[in-house]
Amino acid sequence: MNEPIHNSEGLEVWLDGDCPVCRRSKKFCERRIPDGRVRFQDFRIAKDADLPMERRAHEESMWVRDSDGRTIEGFQAWRRIMAEIPGWRWLAALSGLPPARWIGPALYRFIARSRFELPFT
Repeated sequence: MNEPIHNSEGLEVWLDGDCPVCRRSKKFCERRIPDGRVRFQDFRIAKDADLPMERRAHEESMWVRDSDGRTIEGFQAWRRIMAEIPGWRWLAALSGLPPARWIGPALYRFIARSRFELPFT
C-alpha cells in the first residue's frame, strides 16, 4: 500500500480505551491534530451496532474508518493517522517503503498483542 494516504475529510479511529499504549497515542495525536479531523472512539464502550468491525477484531487491532466508510487495520491504520499529523506526513510516506512496510505490520502485531505488558505503558 504505497498510494497517497492523506484525506483531510476526517477519520474515525477505533481503539481500546483500556490500553495504556492506545491512550498515550490518542493524547499524542489529539495535541497535534486539534481541528477534529481525527476522532477517537473507544470500542469497549461502544454498542456493537456502532462498531465498524466485529468486537473480536477490535480486541486484536486498531481500526480506522475514513469518510468514505473504508476501514483500515493495524499498521496501515497508523500510517493513515500519521498522514493527518502536520510534520509527520513524511513518516507516513516513508513507512510505506521497504523495509518499513515489511517490518511495520509484524511490529504492530507484536505491540498489539503485548500492549498490556509493555514496560513503557
